Order: sequence, then C-alpha cells, then structure tokens
Amino acid sequence: MKTRKITAILLAAMLALFAVPFGVSAAEGTAISDAGELISLMSDSSKWSGTYYLAADIDLTGRSGQAPIGNAETPFTGVFDGNGKTISGLDLSGSKYQALFGKAENVTIKNLTVKGEVEETSTSGTEVYAAGIVGSLRGTSTLENVTSYVNVSALGVASAQAVGGLAGKAGCIADNDVLTIKNCHAYGKIEAGRGVGSLIGILSAGGVEETKTPLANTKITVEGCSGNGEVIYYSGSAAGQAGGFIGNIFTYVAHGFEVTVSDCVNNASLTGVAPKTRVGGVVGWMDSNVKTSLDNPAGGTVNIINCKNTAEIVGSSYVGGIIGYVTFQYRSDFAVNIKGCVNEGIVSGGADYVGGILGGTKGGVYLFEQCANLGSVEATGQHAGGIMGHAIKASSTAGMNFTFNDCANYGTVTAFAGAAGIFAFSDSDVVANRCFNGGKLVVTDFVGVKCGFSAAPNGLNTVNDCYFLDSEMDLLATAVSSADAAKAETFKNFDFANVWVIENSVPTLRTVAKGTGDDTPVTTGNAVTEAPTTTEAPTTDAVTTTDAPTTTDASQSTTAADTGDATLIILVFAAMAATFAAVILKKKVRDQDA
Repeated sequence: MKTRKITAILLAAMLALFAVPFGVSAAEGTAISDAGELISLMSDSSKWSGTYYLAADIDLTGRSGQAPIGNAETPFTGVFDGNGKTISGLDLSGSKYQALFGKAENVTIKNLTVKGEVEETSTSGTEVYAAGIVGSLRGTSTLENVTSYVNVSALGVASAQAVGGLAGKAGCIADNDVLTIKNCHAYGKIEAGRGVGSLIGILSAGGVEETKTPLANTKITVEGCSGNGEVIYYSGSAAGQAGGFIGNIFTYVAHGFEVTVSDCVNNASLTGVAPKTRVGGVVGWMDSNVKTSLDNPAGGTVNIINCKNTAEIVGSSYVGGIIGYVTFQYRSDFAVNIKGCVNEGIVSGGADYVGGILGGTKGGVYLFEQCANLGSVEATGQHAGGIMGHAIKASSTAGMNFTFNDCANYGTVTAFAGAAGIFAFSDSDVVANRCFNGGKLVVTDFVGVKCGFSAAPNGLNTVNDCYFLDSEMDLLATAVSSADAAKAETFKNFDFANVWVIENSVPTLRTVAKGTGDDTPVTTGNAVTEAPTTTEAPTTDAVTTTDAPTTTDASQSTTAADTGDATLIILVFAAMAATFAAVILKKKVRDQDA
C-alpha cells in the first residue's frame, strides 16, 4: 500500500510538470503590479531604459499622473512585456507624443492590450505623433502581439498627421535598421487631419520626425495585423493622405529599402469630412523623394501581399481599395509588388482616378498578381478601373511600366467617362496575362467610353489570354458569352489546378473562391498564410468596435527567443529526475518491507 501511494504521488508530480506548456516562459525584468507602479514609470525618465513586465491587469481609470512613457527629450529605449495582461483606463491629453509610449527607440513592446482615450491638442505644426500604443516608433524595434482599443483624436489643426490606433509614425533612423510589427490589431475611432490610419499613421523607410538624411538598406515588415473601427480625416490641404490601415508609406531619400505589408486586413471605414485625394483601404499614399542626381544606388521595393480591404473607402481623386496613390516619379527602379490582394468594399471617388486595387500612380515598376476586386468602384469623374484607375508619367518621371498576371474584377465599375474592367488609363507600357473582367461597366456621360479591359491603352501593350464578360468592345481583350464563361476550356492558359476555379459560372481566383477547392494564397518564396479571418470583437466602454480578426492569447504567442530551448531542457531533466527518484523510493520501500 505504501509503495502504491508513493508511486501515485510521483506520477502526479510528473504529470503536473509536463502540464506546463513548452511555449510559455516567465517574463523578465521589473514587475509592474498595480496602477501606482505604472504611473511611477510614466513619471520617471530615469527608468525609461529598463526591462519591464506586467504582473497583473492594471486599471488606470480616474488615476491622476498619467503621462506618456518617453518624450521628445528622453525616448523609451527598453523592453516592455505586457505578459498577456491589459492596461485599461488610459487617459492622455497634451501636445505631441501622446500615446502610452510617447517616443520609443530601438525597443521591444509585446504581449499587451491597451484600452482608453488619447487626445492630441496641438494647435500648430503637422506631425504630432499620437496613437494608442506608440506615438513615434524609431529604429530597430519590434511590436508584437499588441492590441489597441484606444480612441485617438488630433483635431487642433487641420493638417495634423502621424496619427494611428497602434502607432502615429513608425520608421527607420539609421542604415540597416529593421522594424517589425507583427500580430498587432487596432480598434476605435481615429480622427486627424491627414496622414492617419487605423493601425499606423505614417510608415517611413527613410527617416522619422521629418528628417531628410539618406538611409540605405532599411527593412520594415508589417505582418498579420488588422485595422478596425473608423478613420475620419479632415485635411487642411487638397490631399487627405489617409488609409483605412496605413495612412502613408514614405521612403523619402531612402534607397535599397524593403517594405513588406503581408497577411493584413482592413475593416476600418475611411471617410473624409470633405473628401480629399490619396486615400486607400490598406495604404493611402506611397511617396519617395529620391532622385538619380541625389542618390545613384539603385532600388527599393514595397510589397503588399495577401492583404484585404472589407470596408467602404471614400475620397475625391486617387482612391483605391488597397492603395490610393503612388508617387515614385523620380526613379524607375522602385518596385511595387501587389500580390494576392482583395478588395471587398465600396470604393468611391468624388472626382477622378479610382481603382478597386490602385487608384492612380506616377512612376515606378508595378506587378499585380492574383489580385481581385469584388466591390463597386465609383468615380463621378473619369477613369475608374476594376484593378487600376489611372497611370501617367509626370515630367519628372524616369520611367513606369505595369504587369498584370491572373487578376480579376467582379464588381460594378462606374465613371462619368472611362470605365474599364482591369485598368482605365495608362500612358506607359502594360503587359497583361490571364486576366478576367466579370463586372458590369457603367458610364454616366452618354458619349463616355467603357471597355471590358482598358478604356485608354496609350502605352505599348502586350495582352495575352485576357477576357471580359460584357457586350462592350475592347481592342486588347476577348469578349466571352455567359455560356462560354462557365467552361474552363474557354480560357487559354489559365491554371485551373492552382490559381483559378470555375465558380458561379465564371473563372474565379482562388483568393476569393468560396466553395470550390482550397483557397491558395500567393507565395513569395516563404510560406504565406491567408489573411486572418474575422470574428466579432469584444466591446469596451472606450471604443466602439467592429469585426476583429481571430487571435490567440498574447501570452501564449511568444518568439523562439522567449520560449527558448532552456525550458524544454529543464523539463526533460526534471522528468528524468522524477523517474529516477521513483525507482529509488520504490527500492527503499521494498527493502523496508523485506
């Protein structure tokens, strides 16, 4: 009996030991356990280079002494691990750098949820750096598993910018900086003049805080994130420069940069009090000031991969479901790769140049691959396209060309003149392969042109195996009847095994197919998963929420460095020790019994 009792105790101990998840490790640094300790950190700049973790949920509601951690003179430079906990009741009001972390440089902030209100009160200037989590995020930094339920407003000046639900402005400050934002989500109402987004106001590969120092080989990654809630821009100029997800991507005087936004979803509606230009569902505006005479080193790339917009996007000109406007006019070696992207929302422009994926551009080299538009695209002026609205070379444009591979439009496209299924206007070279337009085309001017593929193909065009389901004429593509559209054999060289399926009696990209086969996302050398699905988000007192992506508990989503091999090794040795102890004790009991 005694032997059985001891063995049972040891077995229970071993089971309890192995019940500890391998993926969870103890947080490191100084514990913050209550509101008083957090306010102490907020008020003491001598602590802003330390390592901290939350030991409990913290409620700041009604507490005085709240202030941003990090300011213009002393940025936060440490590590802050939320440890899966929540800070609620954040209430900040002031001029510039208003966020839980006002200014942060070369930092790691992770596993954190924040709820509350931020009011930016500047009455002059432009970049104000206001956000739910970080006002200005600089250098080689990481934000991971961070969620913001914070309403942010910057209404003191109509041109206030660098305002976002997660970060006001995030960017590089030195050559070879690597900035990573992963598995982060933002909810709430975000209001500012321009340069505003539900997740990030401005993302910059070429310097933050209006610096113009040339930077080389910077890298920014935004992965698996979502923007939700509502974005309202006011704009004191003609340009709104606002995004449902990211307001601007600036490369300024950078070269050799790589910016990648992948597996992200925008659910945040985007409207202007007086709709302006340069607005998009994922990115409002992308811009570069690099000139050949200034910087001879070649190259720079922006990748928008497997991203989706589900919300309504409203502006005037240069309005897009994924990207509003790109001005890479000074260099022909800046590449924009838009792959596996889908727009599901209404895209509405009160003037010209509206696209289901891209509103318009000046300069750059573009690849559209496996992109689809499902929402209606509307321009009260000219040039609306299911995929792209307008492309023109300015006098400073060094060069520009476009490639469309396996792209499709299924939404209604409406314009005063120049409605087209794929692209409405381009004065530069276009190559298109295996594209399909199944959307209806409407022009409100009785002499306005509408075409199944392109309304104004003015460049040197090479179009292979492209089709449209419409009675209108098109010089570049082939019209198909409804009966033939339901047959895979109609579409020459379409890959129905991996890229397309016949669904609803038309060729349908697998990126948007609902019921036939597996939806296969685009890959870029590394495995890429689909954009996160959405479920209803929890409501909070501070924030009105919309559908949120399904996420795991932040405390259970850790990096390899956090989990490490050390935990596994300790567990294995502990198990071995327990087994050995069981054998020894069992032998001792037998000897005693004997």
